[in-house]
Amino acid sequence: MTNRPFKEELLNFRTELDFFKSLYLNNKLPQTILLSGEKGIGKLNFSYHLTNFILSQNEQDAYDHKSYKINQNNKTFNLLSQNIHPNFHFISPNENKNNIEINQIKIMQKYLNMSSFNRLPKIILLNNVEYLNLSSANSLLKILEEKYENVFFILIHDIKKNLL
Repeated sequence: MTNRPFKEELLNFRTELDFFKSLYLNNKLPQTILLSGEKGIGKLNFSYHLTNFILSQNEQDAYDHKSYKINQNNKTFNLLSQNIHPNFHFISPNENKNNIEINQIKIMQKYLNMSSFNRLPKIILLNNVEYLNLSSANSLLKILEEKYENVFFILIHDIKKNLL
């Protein structure tokens, strides 16, 4: 079994997930979402559930809306579990590093310039954005100011630490 950063069932934030799903289905989901709160409350898990919902819309074993569960037979689930989904890009501080480095933001920029797979949205998930160093924060800010079609950024922030 792959060591994945999310649980198959969403226990917290079900109302919030319903809200974001509604925004998405009505083409009103903002391009950038900042999830801020204490570390360990489930922001990353919530983000993966929202991502699975969005990317598995047209799949046979899509996200289970009634029980707030990711279907294990779902293609998106399997690709996200291995961090190889072509429409998903994950950024977090590298192992043994204290910061999200400018190189990681540059790689994300290249990813944004590639075409999407099956016309699905692209989702960029940035975990621990409080660890952006000054140059990576400035570069990310320039990217977030741009208008992208069918691209969503989800930023996760530990409220106990300051953002640049």
